[in-house]
Parts: sequence; structure tokens; C-alpha cells
Amino acid sequence: PSGDVTYVPCEGRQQRKIERRAARSWSVVLYQPEDGPFRALNTTPITLTPSAVSGDITLTASKAYFKSTNVGSLFRLASTGQLVTASLTAADQFTDPIRVAGIENQRKFQITIRGVWTATVTLQYSVGEPGSWVDVKDWTANTTETHDDGLDNQIIFYRIGIKAGDYTSGTAVASLSFASGSITGIARVTGYTSATVVNAAVLKNLGGTTGTTDWSEGVWSDRRGWPSAVALFEGRLWWPGKDKVQGSESDGYEDFDDETQGDAGPISRSIGEGPVDTIHWALALGRLILGTASNSAPIAALRIDGNSPVVARSDSVDEPLSPTNFNLKFASTRGIFVDTSATRLFELAFDVNTSDYKADDLNLVVPDLNVAGIVHIEIQYKPDIRIHCVRADGTVAILIFDRAENVICWLEYETDGEVGGVSVLPGTVEEQVYYVVKRTINGATVRYLEKWALESECTGFPEAHHADAFYRYSGTATTTIPGLSHLEGETVVVWGWNTDTPFTDQDGNAIGLDLGTFTVSGGQIT
Repeated sequence: PSGDVTYVPCEGRQQRKIERRAARSWSVVLYQPEDGPFRALNTTPITLTPSAVSGDITLTASKAYFKSTNVGSLFRLASTGQLVTASLTAADQFTDPIRVAGIENQRKFQITIRGVWTATVTLQYSVGEPGSWVDVKDWTANTTETHDDGLDNQIIFYRIGIKAGDYTSGTAVASLSFASGSITGIARVTGYTSATVVNAAVLKNLGGTTGTTDWSEGVWSDRRGWPSAVALFEGRLWWPGKDKVQGSESDGYEDFDDETQGDAGPISRSIGEGPVDTIHWALALGRLILGTASNSAPIAALRIDGNSPVVARSDSVDEPLSPTNFNLKFASTRGIFVDTSATRLFELAFDVNTSDYKADDLNLVVPDLNVAGIVHIEIQYKPDIRIHCVRADGTVAILIFDRAENVICWLEYETDGEVGGVSVLPGTVEEQVYYVVKRTINGATVRYLEKWALESECTGFPEAHHADAFYRYSGTATTTIPGLSHLEGETVVVWGWNTDTPFTDQDGNAIGLDLGTFTVSGGQIT
């Protein structure tokens, strides 16, 4: 998670973002970076030709290349020559710049203005890099002409558009075309026509409409696969998948521009163990830990304890902190994962003896306990560490765990039904644990979201919320308890007490009593 956004991976599916917009306002949207990451540069003779440099276009391949699963793919194309164009419909609108270099006739570029419009269109230049724009020439009517600035051996950027206060009405379509140089643009495939033609939406303006072999395809798509894990680590969003891991730009969770210079640029790495080593999960501990097919099942859990300090440090003890040598580490985190058999739980923790992370088997004394196979795990920290392991048969094994006290205790939870999932939410004295339970009630299959009772509610003084899917009645004395339609036909237990004249134990403490078992009929018991 990152603030109000949680990033969600799923092997074989495009990533999502769960966004919290307000207390009761949420959205689930596609995660769609617009600048990468990209595969290696094309080395084949296949050219890609865009039909236009902006807007909705087609991409045409010189040979069969596209597949229907390319819909959603990014393509980055570098043009031969530079073409920029813009439909100018208001003041303070300009084309992207072109970069002009060379000598004599090499510097000539073409200017085109067409359309029906009333305005003043201005050509501007900036020396060395775009930014400080100076007027060159103005037009108030359509034109096609060639411009030669005569500034041999200088790098000059040019753009054309309408300055503030110079627009009256209409649309002026202005273009600059230069035979040399290159512009790199990005488009996303939106539709499949054939193996040689796809529809695309331009995300970053292209530089021309001639075919180019200088292109790269995006890393992620239905054709190439999607990440199977995610982690936030050292200011980057990491997306492992197959045998590779992609890290975003520093503090830019949707930025993968590989032209970004310096330490802040994105990171792309392969674990180098072959495609069989699919990365199933990532844990952001003192280091970024990746679980692969050769050492784990695709199940892992990590939670940062609220009491864990955050340490800011450089790479070495004697090195000062700096913008390029600054690391934040959680000092007391641990990861839990399941091995490839899906039956053994392991703790991944830092070992002071080896100065590295190592895995310890938490099923060592009960190796066959989870023979049904673990399908989901969640960690609860309060009132103590409990690891809830949902098993394939709908039962749950819970590990009570305290490394400092050398406590490793397993217990099994079963109910009249099957547990399909578990979630843990923050709490003060105790955290809130929820199970999704599939039950057969009155001949119908239902699924209930059931919250664990707190320990303070299970003492019997006087409350005892031990019964699964229980209903709590509070009111005047009665012999009929309604509100039980969710347990129609089930045999239930009843625990009760009288608030006016409570039962008491020998020490005078108010207590409740087991009032027996009853069968729910018509949504109530008597």
C-alpha cells in the first residue's frame, strides 16, 4: 500500500489499483504506466509505420508481428526525421519542439499552416534546450515554406503556435518537418485488426509517419505476461514477474522512463535462473526479498509492526547521508512464506550470525499438520503474533508465535462450513480478524463475513462470544430470541445473563451461564 492506494498483482492478469477517495468512496482501476517499462530494442527487419503522430492511429507492421493479445501493449517508436503537428484552437498552444543541428542546407526545415482560422501564428526558437523561447516570424494566413536559420553547428529547438492574446477563432493546423534527427513517442494498442495492423492511442507524440525499425514493445501485456508480485521498497514500486523484476523511478510509482538520468532512474533486472524460476512474491524487509518457484509457493505475508522503528542510514557506517546514499530500513520486520509443497510455513528473518536473511521451518515439530495444503495466510500482531493459515479443505491452522519467548504453538480451527479467506485490520488492544465462511444453511450455500470476538468478550464475566456466527440480543427479559434467519435449521448454543439480577461467582463477579442448545425455526428460537 501507498497512502490511499493499494497496488494489486495477479499472475496472468493486468495489475490493478485500489484507491480510497473518501471514508466510503473507493475505486478499482487498471494500473497503466505510460512510459514503460520496455523490452529490448527491436533487432529484426520489421518496420512499424504510424498513420499519424498524435491521437488515435493505426500501427502497420511490414511483416506479420501483432497478436490479439497485444491489445494493451505499449510500443515506443523513434522516428527517422522529425515531424511535429498541433491543431491550434486557443491562445497559448504550441507544437512539441524539433531539434535542428548541422550546417548549411542540413538545417532547413519545412513550415506548414493550414485550416480556417483568425489568429497570429508564431515560430519560436530556443538555444541549447527547450525553455527560453524567442520569436522568429509571424503568420496570419495559411502557408507552406522552408526555413533556414543559418546558425551552423548550433543546436536550436523550434516550435510553432499561438501566443497568449493572439487567438480570435477557428482551427489552425501547424506543422514543422525536419529531415534529420529523431523523436521518440509512445502509443498503446487499443484494438487488433490483423497480424500487420493494430489500432493505437498515442500517449507521447510520435516523430513521423514513415516506417521505422527503431521500436520497442512494452514488457507487460496479455501476450508477454503480467507481474505476479508487488512491493514498495526504498521509494520505488517493484513489480516482479516470471524471472524479472521492474522497479519504478524513485518516488514515481507509475514512472518507468529509462531515459531518466542518475540514481532516480528505473531499474530492470533478471534473476538469471531461467524461466522456470517464476517470482511468486516479494517482501520488503531490510532488503527486497523475492520468492521464486524453486524456493517457495506463491503465498507470502509481511506486516510492519506499528512499534518498529525506521532507520535512516547510508551504505556504510562511516559514510554520511546524501541524496544518492540514503536508505530507510525497518529495524524489526519479518516475513512469512509457504514452501513449494504448500504444507510448511517458514519464517524469513535476519540472522546476526550470518548478517543475512535465512528461512526457519515453523512446522518442524508438526510436519504433517498442514497436509491439506495452505492457500492463504495473514499475520495478526495483537494481542500476540498469530499466523492464520487457511487450508484447501476449508479449515484453518493458527500458529501462536513469539521468537523472543521461544513460543511456536499450533492450533486448529474448524467450524460448520469452510473458511475461504482471512483479513486482519488494525486495532488498539487487539486487532480485528475477519473470516469469509462458506456455510450450508437451510439447504442453501451462503458466504458470511464473520468477525472474531475479542478476548475481552470471551471471559464469561459475563459475556462469552465463543459461538460461530452468533447473534447478540440485548433488551427486556424474553423467552424468544429473533434475528436468527442466517442460522435457519441449525442447532445453536445460548449463553445468557440477567443485567438486573446477574448470576455471580463465589467472588461476587457477574457471570453468564450456558442456557443449553436449541434449533432455529422461522428465524428464531424459544
